[in-house]
Amino acid sequence: MKQIKILLLLMLYSGLSVYLNSCFIENKGIEADEVAIRHDADEVAIRHDNISAIGTNTSVVGLLYYNNPDWLLIDQYAKSSQWYPLSESRGGWNKGVILESDSNGWPTSVDGDTILYQEMLRGIDGHYPTGTYAIYWEGGGGIISMSQTPYGDAGNPRCFIDGPVVGTLRECTANRAFFDVALPTDKGIALSIIPDSAATYSSSNYIKNIRVIMPGGVCGRSITDLDYTEYCQSSRGGSGQCDMGETCFDFDDVQWNRYRDSVSEINNPKVLFHPYSLKRLEAYRAIRMMNLQMINGNPISAWNDRSIVTYYSLGLNNGAPPEYLIALSNVLDTDIWFNIPHLASDDYVRQLATLTVNNLEADRKIYLEYTNEHFNTDPGFSQSTYMLEQANALGLGQGESNMNKRSLYYAKRSVEIFDIWNDVFGTASHRTIRVLGAFMPVSELTKTMMGVAGVPERVDVIATGAYFGVYLAYTNDYFSTISTWSVDQMFNELNNGGLTNDRAKNGAMAELYSYLDEHMAVAQSYNKPLIVYEGGQHLSNFSGVENKSVEALLYAANHDPRMGALYTELLNYWKSIGGREFFHFNHIDTSKFGNFGSLEYIDSTREESPKYDALQDFIETTPCW
Repeated sequence: MKQIKILLLLMLYSGLSVYLNSCFIENKGIEADEVAIRHDADEVAIRHDNISAIGTNTSVVGLLYYNNPDWLLIDQYAKSSQWYPLSESRGGWNKGVILESDSNGWPTSVDGDTILYQEMLRGIDGHYPTGTYAIYWEGGGGIISMSQTPYGDAGNPRCFIDGPVVGTLRECTANRAFFDVALPTDKGIALSIIPDSAATYSSSNYIKNIRVIMPGGVCGRSITDLDYTEYCQSSRGGSGQCDMGETCFDFDDVQWNRYRDSVSEINNPKVLFHPYSLKRLEAYRAIRMMNLQMINGNPISAWNDRSIVTYYSLGLNNGAPPEYLIALSNVLDTDIWFNIPHLASDDYVRQLATLTVNNLEADRKIYLEYTNEHFNTDPGFSQSTYMLEQANALGLGQGESNMNKRSLYYAKRSVEIFDIWNDVFGTASHRTIRVLGAFMPVSELTKTMMGVAGVPERVDVIATGAYFGVYLAYTNDYFSTISTWSVDQMFNELNNGGLTNDRAKNGAMAELYSYLDEHMAVAQSYNKPLIVYEGGQHLSNFSGVENKSVEALLYAANHDPRMGALYTELLNYWKSIGGREFFHFNHIDTSKFGNFGSLEYIDSTREESPKYDALQDFIETTPCW
């Protein structure tokens, strides 16, 4: 042990960065208190993401423009809505006509008096920064209009690209203008393109490659030596101050241009990700990208179907570009969890593996999982229907339950995907952690999957859910009872039970612990580690029935300090039974169908976020075991 410490000190003295992890499947035989020593400029610090067992799923779904409280990107146009063509003569909203578009989705021809309308930052209760937003574009043939209210309200500021400046967009030139936001609202920001005329707006003269850069900046020692997690106030707005010896570089000066710059320049040195978002993610050991990939119901089958960085909006059906996900892992120095779309071809798997092995930092691990919750028959999880169709077509599980059939195909396809991935990675295949997804309430299903040829040899970990309180609002069975409850009564049920006569009769926590115990026994029988792919509270109204009293109760319980105490209890129990990595679901989110986020908004404080506080406290005080 003493020799190891001396070696580490010598490596630090020589200026090398050292990342030694002991939590993953192939540990280095070094104890937890000796890991994650880092040499960074003039300081030596413990990297909690390298010694913690806690990961997180990313926020909500994809890069959607609405109900998406994680800013993530400094260019909010990349998260813009689809086009909503407006036409006053045809009746207004969505009545306009786009005749043609280019390969990146930019309209090149419209009909009549069509106006091209989009939205950004909508539905997050105004939790976006005040200050000056910089707008960039290329091309011409029309007017750019920016507003904080939907198009049609009086006083929209406009910028004539081909003519004189009008309205309140400031310093408008041939390709840049500024837009001031003084009072953010739930409606977000609207952008419109108003063609000069349908006759002149054409493939030779149209507006494209728009960027909307948020206020503020990032700290750094120079414009090529930036501290990507440190947000600061620049002349355009933002918040925060830089440490001594650092300067605040405005996003406008260090932005990565997705239409012109090389992918290799993302945060090397040009800024793609918002530092405030990175700061909220940096403590986690690994990031499960399932939400950013929009895996549930994802239509991708061919590699060419994936989201392309130059497409006008990255918030549509295909999820974030894989280049963004790899860059996010690289800049955070965290490990990455990829989910493979259920329709993905062999070539898609091979291409993603090739992109990853060529671009993900060499010391990063990759969790690899086929789709997400193959067993889930809820609307939006079309992968479960596909699993059953494929099982029936192949004659798998004849005479067995539909759940077994789905799982048999899922296990079979997982093996195929693992083999393709490992073939690409070759001698680096040890970097991949191959995941078999399990169904929390039915541990017997895991035994079914482990009986498929090739699964025991190829699967590295079994991953279960770890939710508590699902039964309380997943259906409306108990609505009439709990709609009259106080928050105290809710926590009494979570801790002690009394509402049901089934296995939750002793409370939600006891029910979850019984599921985890069963899964641990199954995992140990196959000599496989057990991890949690999604976990935390599940106090959310998924019944489809509007009930304001229930929704208010669930919301209040999620913001009560006792929820943080339950998280701490759960994580300590997980540790006590020998569980491995625990991925919380999810990062930032709240709604009647959510309340899943550890944070409600990106600017929520730790003090007002008991789930986030409990996760961070566990990360800071509990190294890998």
